[in-house]
Amino acid sequence: MNMKRIALIAIVSLVVAGCGGGSSGTPPVTTGINGLVSASGGGALDDYVMLTLVPTGGGAPITFPCANDGTYTRNLPAGDYQLSADRPGYDDYPATVVTVPTDGFLTFDFALLAMAAGAYVGSDGCAVCHPIQHDISLQSGHPYKVTKVEGGVPPTYPFTDISPMLALLDDTDDADMADPGPGTDNPEGTPTSWNDITYVIGGYHWKARLIGLSGEIVTGTTVQYNFVIPGGNLTSETMSSYTNNNAAKSYSCGNCHTTGWMHEDGVLNPNRQDGLAGMDGTFEEGGVRCEACHGAGSTHAQTMLAADITLKAEFRQVGDFTDGSLGKGKPIHCGECHTRDGERDYPTFISAAEAAGWTGDANWPAGGGRIAASGGLVKHHEQYDEILGLDPNETAPTVYGVPFSVRSAGFAASHGDCTTCHLNTHASTVNRNNPAYTGPPGVNDTSASCMVCHPAATYDPANNNRGSMLSLECADCHMPKTAKSATLVTLPNGVTRGDVTSHIFGIDLSGAPAFTTDGKFRYPYLTLDQACRQCHYAGGPGLFDVANLPGNWASGGGFHPAPP
Repeated sequence: MNMKRIALIAIVSLVVAGCGGGSSGTPPVTTGINGLVSASGGGALDDYVMLTLVPTGGGAPITFPCANDGTYTRNLPAGDYQLSADRPGYDDYPATVVTVPTDGFLTFDFALLAMAAGAYVGSDGCAVCHPIQHDISLQSGHPYKVTKVEGGVPPTYPFTDISPMLALLDDTDDADMADPGPGTDNPEGTPTSWNDITYVIGGYHWKARLIGLSGEIVTGTTVQYNFVIPGGNLTSETMSSYTNNNAAKSYSCGNCHTTGWMHEDGVLNPNRQDGLAGMDGTFEEGGVRCEACHGAGSTHAQTMLAADITLKAEFRQVGDFTDGSLGKGKPIHCGECHTRDGERDYPTFISAAEAAGWTGDANWPAGGGRIAASGGLVKHHEQYDEILGLDPNETAPTVYGVPFSVRSAGFAASHGDCTTCHLNTHASTVNRNNPAYTGPPGVNDTSASCMVCHPAATYDPANNNRGSMLSLECADCHMPKTAKSATLVTLPNGVTRGDVTSHIFGIDLSGAPAFTTDGKFRYPYLTLDQACRQCHYAGGPGLFDVANLPGNWASGGGFHPAPP
C-alpha cells in the first residue's frame, strides 16, 4: 500500500483514539459510520478505496481505507460530515453530507463509477499500488519534461534550481540583426515574474526553457538556462538563445514531453491545454509519467491484472494515430521519442525516414534510423536513430550503413532493446552518481556489462595493446559525447564535443567521412575525432594530440588484441 496512505492511517488512528474514551475517564465513542463500497456495476471493492470525512463545523479531515472486502467502519462523534472517496480506476465519489446520529451508527453504502477503458488514472493513482517505482521515477528526468508553474513560484526539481533563470532573460540582438519586437520575441515580451510563466520545459538536467502566458515558448538570444553538469562543458550556469527572432513558437512537443498528448484538431480535439492559444494540443499530465510508457491504466487499475497493462511497448504505427485517437491512450516505445528521423508528427504521422523510402525489415521496425546532425554534432534525443544506424544515402531495407553491411537480428535483439543496458527504466541515468540520489542506477554501462556479450579476452580494455590505456572503460571510446542538448565546446585540437553521449558504438578509423557533404546527417560510425581526439589533445586527459591514426596502430595490433 502507498506509504503516504499508511502514514495517514496512523495519524487517523491516533486522532480516533483521542476521540474515544479510556484513560481520561470519558465514555467511549459509540457513534459513527459504516457501510459497503462497491463498483457501480456490482461487486464489493477493496482496501484501495480511500474515504475522507471532513466535519462540516470545522476540524481536520479524517482519511482511512476500506477493509479488503469493501466494508468500512469508523467511530465518530455525532454530527455532520462531508464524505468523499477515491480509488484508482474509478471516478472520485463527490463530497456528500452525511449525518452521524447521536445514538448509534449511520450505515452508508455507496458505489464508485468505473472509468471507461482507455482513461488515465494519473501517476498518483499508479503510486497507490506501485509506490517504489513511482518514488524512483520522481528522481529521474522523465517527469520534468514540462512542468506547470503554480502559485507564482518556479517548480522544484530533485537536483537543480531554476529560480535564478528569470532575472537573466534578455534579448540583446546585435544592431545588424532583425528583431521582431522589444524584449524577448514571444508575444508577451520578457517575463518579469513567475506569474508570467505557465510552464517550464525541462529543468532537470542540461537546460530549461519557459512558456509564456499565451502558451508560446519564450524565444530570443538569452532565454535558455544551461546547467553545470559534472564532466560537462560549463563551469557556471549560462544563458543561450532559442529560435531567436521567432515571434510565434507554439508548443507542439507534447508527443514526447507529456502524458496523454492529443494534438489539437478541429474535429478530433478542438482544444488547447488550459485554453492557451500557443498550446498545440492537450495532455493528461505534464512530463513523461507512468501511463506514457505503459498506456492508459484505467482497466488495469480496476482488475489489477498484468494482462491489462502494457509492460513493454511496441512502436505505434500510422494506423494507431489515424484511427480517431491521435495516438492518445496507447503506450509509447522508448524509440518513438529518442528519435528524430522516426517522429510521427501531426497531421500525416509519416516519419521522415518513411517519407525517404525506409520501410524497415524483420529486425527493425520503421522507426527512423538516419542520424540527423547540425553544426558537426548529432541533434539530441536520437539514441534510437544512432542504434539503428541507417546510412543516410541508402533506403534499401537491407542496408544499414557503412562499414556495417547489415545490423543483424542479434544486434537488434540486444542493442535495439533499451533494457539491455537500461536495467531500471524508472531510474536516473544522468544523476545516478549524485550524492542526493537515492534510487538505483538507471543504466549499467560498465565494461563488465559490455563483456556479457563481447568476449572478455578480445574486448576487455584491460587486455588492450596500449599499456597506458588500461584504465579505460568501453564507453570511453565507444560512447563519446557526439550530440548536443544544451552546450558544446571546441577543444584545442579543433574537435567539437557535445554534452550527450553517443549510442552509435561502432568505430571506423579508415578515414571515412563522419557527415554527409551537406552536414545534415551523420554516418553510423564514430571516427578518429570522436573515438580518440575527444581525449587526445595537448593538455587533455589523453595528454597529447593524435592528429592522425598512429603509424604503428596496425602493426601493433590496434587497440583490442587479435581474436584468439
